[in-house]
Amino acid sequence: MASSGTKLWGGRFVGDTDPIMEKFNASITYDRRLWAADVRGSQAYAKALQTAGLVTGDEMKRLLGGLDTVYEEWSSGHFQIKAGDEDVHTANERRLKELIGEVAGKLHTGRSRNDQVVTDMRLWLRDAINTLKGNSLQLISTMVDRAAAEIDILFPGYTHMQRAQPIRWSHWILSHAVALRRDVEKLDETLRRVNVLPLGSGAIAGNPLAIDRELLRKELDFDTISINSMDATGQRDFVVEFLFWASMCLTHLSKMAEDLILYSTKEFSFIQLSDAYSTGSSLMPQKKNADSLELIRSKAGRVFGRCAGFLMILKGLPSTYNKDLQEDKEAMFDTYDTVDAVLQVATGVVSTLQVNRIAMEAALSPDMLATDLAYYLVRKGVWSSFLSMNHGQCSLMLYSRSHIDIPCVQDILKPEGCLTHQYTRYRSGRFLFISIMCYQENMSLSLALSPISFIYVCQMPFREAHSCSGKVVFLAESKNIPLNQITLEHLQTVRYTCSHTHIQKTCPNADAFSVCVHKIFALPSSPLFDADVSSVWDYGSSVEQYSAPGGTARSSINAQIENMRAWLKTHKQ
Repeated sequence: MASSGTKLWGGRFVGDTDPIMEKFNASITYDRRLWAADVRGSQAYAKALQTAGLVTGDEMKRLLGGLDTVYEEWSSGHFQIKAGDEDVHTANERRLKELIGEVAGKLHTGRSRNDQVVTDMRLWLRDAINTLKGNSLQLISTMVDRAAAEIDILFPGYTHMQRAQPIRWSHWILSHAVALRRDVEKLDETLRRVNVLPLGSGAIAGNPLAIDRELLRKELDFDTISINSMDATGQRDFVVEFLFWASMCLTHLSKMAEDLILYSTKEFSFIQLSDAYSTGSSLMPQKKNADSLELIRSKAGRVFGRCAGFLMILKGLPSTYNKDLQEDKEAMFDTYDTVDAVLQVATGVVSTLQVNRIAMEAALSPDMLATDLAYYLVRKGVWSSFLSMNHGQCSLMLYSRSHIDIPCVQDILKPEGCLTHQYTRYRSGRFLFISIMCYQENMSLSLALSPISFIYVCQMPFREAHSCSGKVVFLAESKNIPLNQITLEHLQTVRYTCSHTHIQKTCPNADAFSVCVHKIFALPSSPLFDADVSSVWDYGSSVEQYSAPGGTARSSINAQIENMRAWLKTHKQ
């Protein structure tokens, strides 16, 4: 049994601590990882004690010298943990006393383990975050370089695990690099909240001995000083924030790992993992298992558990420090170790995997261009015609895709001289409304006006284009042929008529132009598809149309790469 009298808290206790309780209460087996932070914090506090006149200059030198020795013993692996060392703080103070005598007892003047331990944790986590940031930046840099080198490789993009649209392999890589970029930015924000000095807060009420907390802040390189002593010693939200950050980061990496696991299977054969990041089977010699990626995928669950478990500990705790908070360290240490390993392994996997370009491009199929077929219809427009007439007044609505005026109605009326007329024009957006007053009311409409007089271009709504493209897909499936092998003759069996009613719905302002519908003469619309539809069946052209920022066109991918490299440059400085 360990005597209560040897404890930092042992003064009012009589007798020894039960051995089971001694083991149950101890945290030295894991909080020993705080040794460097604890020594550094104690050295800064020794200087603050001397500034406050609580130790002499000579005593401060002895304290600092003894702490240097403690640091060297830990560094060399010669530090001896003894029975009764409840935690790293107890062990360091016990060893310091062995080295310099009773003056070691002055080091704890005005200091509580409450503010001591949370200072150590913030110091340790600050260094850990910087390490994780460096590893994250290395992974992102590896991904960006790979995206630049393999920009010309096309392969299927998937939604709902079904082939969706052709994309560049680089587009897939960058999608994960951008997610990790946000993780780094969030880690910077987390670091800002971690880098707050709690030392000098005491147990709960603060420090009554004129300890210069600004001196402590400068010595320990914290950004700011904690505002409230109760909050400083009793809160662990900075640990939770780190755990949540790790959970989100590994969610992103798990998603990437899952994709790569699928891509590495024989069914896909898009990539081949390096032997350095694969394992085999003890029974089946042919197996090459993506264990590195499977473990990355699984480690996310481990970190989720740490985060959720620690939140459950915090839930319902009263204010300030409680022993429950001892559980914070294992969650913090294990999460750091897990994320650190995942980032390094992920970098190795990404940098060494081999891409099977032939398999990737062979997996592209014409049905993935069905959306392109719909876009073709939207861009092409549909020629149709209508005329509304009431007592000799007719209203003709023309639509211009390019905002260029449609030729004057007088110039397109045929046959010449058959109709005396006057007209007015009004443009609303991309629609051109023309009202014509016909004076020869007794003239046959079919003789007076040729059909071309009433032709307009109607830009097909995407929903209608989607429907028409879907009909083509159905047609191909019913004939059991690829989409790009449907003949133009068969394509032209798909029809679409742009009705006056539809135009009225599209253009609610039409009523403002006295469009009086008494009779509607509608001519059949033109075929939707012409010979130029063959241009749709090209995967390279397909990806190149997505040139808006963020898209999968070469120009857009290059812009993303430049953006990421500029960002990396600022964060590596």
